[in-house]
Amino acid sequence: MPSSLTTLPANATVEQLQEVLKSKKPNCAGISASYSCGNHDSVPQYSGSIVSVAAGDDIAMNSMVLSVISIDGSGNGEGLIKVPMRCDDSLNNIKLGVTLSGIKVAEGGCVVAGRAELSGVSASVLTDKQRATLEKVYTAYNQVLDLAYENAGAIAETINNLKDFIQKAKDFSKNYKGGNTDAKKAKIYEEYAKNAQKVLFNSKNLPDTIRADLESKIIAAQPAWDFFKTGNKCNGTSSGKGGPNFEDYTDECEAFSAAIIAEMDAMEAAEGSFTCNCSPIISECSPIKDILSQIKEANSSKKESISISKVDNKDKLSNDTDWVSALNGIDIGGKCFKLSLEFKFSGDKIDLKPNRYKETKDGFDLVDDKDNTLLSINILNESGQVKYLKQAVLKKYLGFEEFEEEEGILTIKIFSDGKVIKYVPKNIQAEYKKQYDSGKGKTYPVQYIYFDIKGNAKNLGKYSYFLIDNPKQDARWSKKKVIDLIDIRTIKQVGYKIHLDASQNSSERYYLNPCALGSVIGACIELGYTDIDFRGFSKSDGTPNPSSTHYNGYYGDFGYFCKDQSRHSLSLKYQYETGKYYGWSQMDEERQNKFNDALHKFGWDGFWSWKYDGKFLNHSTQLTNHDHHLHTKYYYKCLNDNCTEYEK
Repeated sequence: MPSSLTTLPANATVEQLQEVLKSKKPNCAGISASYSCGNHDSVPQYSGSIVSVAAGDDIAMNSMVLSVISIDGSGNGEGLIKVPMRCDDSLNNIKLGVTLSGIKVAEGGCVVAGRAELSGVSASVLTDKQRATLEKVYTAYNQVLDLAYENAGAIAETINNLKDFIQKAKDFSKNYKGGNTDAKKAKIYEEYAKNAQKVLFNSKNLPDTIRADLESKIIAAQPAWDFFKTGNKCNGTSSGKGGPNFEDYTDECEAFSAAIIAEMDAMEAAEGSFTCNCSPIISECSPIKDILSQIKEANSSKKESISISKVDNKDKLSNDTDWVSALNGIDIGGKCFKLSLEFKFSGDKIDLKPNRYKETKDGFDLVDDKDNTLLSINILNESGQVKYLKQAVLKKYLGFEEFEEEEGILTIKIFSDGKVIKYVPKNIQAEYKKQYDSGKGKTYPVQYIYFDIKGNAKNLGKYSYFLIDNPKQDARWSKKKVIDLIDIRTIKQVGYKIHLDASQNSSERYYLNPCALGSVIGACIELGYTDIDFRGFSKSDGTPNPSSTHYNGYYGDFGYFCKDQSRHSLSLKYQYETGKYYGWSQMDEERQNKFNDALHKFGWDGFWSWKYDGKFLNHSTQLTNHDHHLHTKYYYKCLNDNCTEYEK
């Protein structure tokens, strides 16, 4: 309920009033009152909660305090203006009757929407001096109403984009009633319209016929704007209701509304003509299209490097306000793309390799040799299958290298439901079976294909695996005489980022069984994390040094996820940072458990870890010296050919 303002004696001074109001000053999400006659703070739009108001409550419209006599649920009722300020001694105790219309009040008693108009002021209660100064008070009162309109009425009509503006302008013209509020709204809407039209006309891509139609509609609507800006009412003359011109005014306003609606329709048609051809209202997109064309042409001609300059993606319709956001309509392969570019490099220009990229959930990143992102190309306002298809179109348009599924080679198929299959085509089956008897020292091709939840296949690339003698023939590490390994450093990462921990440089544990690598890739694609801390699987000869369990590329270590995504060493022994380790309070427990779940889903039956805060991570048990990393347990998914599928 709004707080009542303290009652002051009739002879209260301004200083006394200011002292009392110091703690009572309404402050509604930035809407505040100065309580000095005629001076009003500049106020932003209020977007907070609205409270109910009842008879007897005091509410404030900047420097004017209103006492509510009656009010309904729609904010309509009656009240009195209380004048507690010594702007004029003779008016210190005067109370003026007001009619309340659509009043909305924020916590603290500040009126943030609606109107209050003088009503029932009896001249008989006023002295000559009071009559002489009433005009001054009423002027100040109207200033309050103007402020309430400017900051809680018109600006409450926040314009989010051109489409939103067109609809609001049409509604305004149809619902125009006249008065100061509507006059101010008309000025704001006309200003926005002129700014938008200026941008439209400045574009060379605006068709001549649409340009001419818009020009004629603007001229035809000008008298309507001029009338609406006066605030004159449509239902009578300025002398009051009815009157000799009542019908004429009504007809004229309907005609004015029709003219403005026609102008808005013409603007909508003009903007619509740019839907897939760089809409200037949305943003000046030629720099973005130029950069995309530059990448496309460079990849087409096999250029090693191109120079990219930063451009400003924002387009303003006024000097001090971003009226619209930067979205860009570009026609690529017959599809309309809304795109944004993010420049991640320092300085104004950079040389980058046009075909060194990685896919992201929103599009593509161009990266340097260390996989640091230099330029992000993002597809906006799309999701699911639509984004997937558009991403494929954009990839082809830009000329990014696309891996084509190759027939006749070993294929690791990874499915979003966690299944991993080692698929052996007919033409290589005889050779494939021989290689595990006599293939030591040889290398063979393998390709990885990922199938999303809708069955869409994504080729992750063609690589090479090699064969070595099995250093640990055992059911847990494979009973085969010869085992196959692949170097994780050769894999092109798509939509995730595995960081190869520097501590592995000495042990060189970069080698995984090809199926185990498929399981890791599946878990990583499912989560899309970019701070995965790889601590090693096996050495190139299949041995585990320094661990006793990391044989044959089936079992590996990962660092724990940190809340700050720094990949800092973290130990579950400690709650807080201790020495070189973060403590478990700095672990991102939610993401860590999701990673455990994903690895479990794609291939491992559990993990060795450490108990912390009285609990374990998902699928984990305690093992000495595993407080600082996660160790995968039994690889059930594809050990001993239990996931191999032969083409029939």
